Amino acid sequence: KAVVSTQSTGVHMNGNGRKFDPRDYSLWIGHFDSKKITEKDLLDVFAKYGKVSGVVIIKTHGKPLAYSFIHYMKHEDAKRAFNAAQNHVIQGISLDVNWNKNPTIECEHWLRGNCPYSNCHYLHVSDHQYR
Repeated sequence: KAVVSTQSTGVHMNGNGRKFDPRDYSLWIGHFDSKKITEKDLLDVFAKYGKVSGVVIIKTHGKPLAYSFIHYMKHEDAKRAFNAAQNHVIQGISLDVNWNKNPTIECEHWLRGNCPYSNCHYLHVSDHQYR
């Protein structure tokens, strides 16, 4: 099946004409102290809303300020988490929850069925792959 991809929107379309936008499965959690909030803390909160396929914390170089991406297997779970986790407090810090607006978070090679990079830093989600 062919995959058509547009980098400007992040929308993918498989050979059956089904649209798939990786941003619909991924939340951005922003502006928190990475010394206080860990990957486990985030997983404990966000796994309550559905199957999480990945948690990535991005630390600001030399500072404790960080942001994170929470990736879900299903859009419905991500939507439920988005609605429920607004202003959720972890370790005394209110979470800033938004939809991930980065259209390149999932690996283009993986979506097409084969990523040649063993150390790829993009997300590989089995259920999103089109072959």
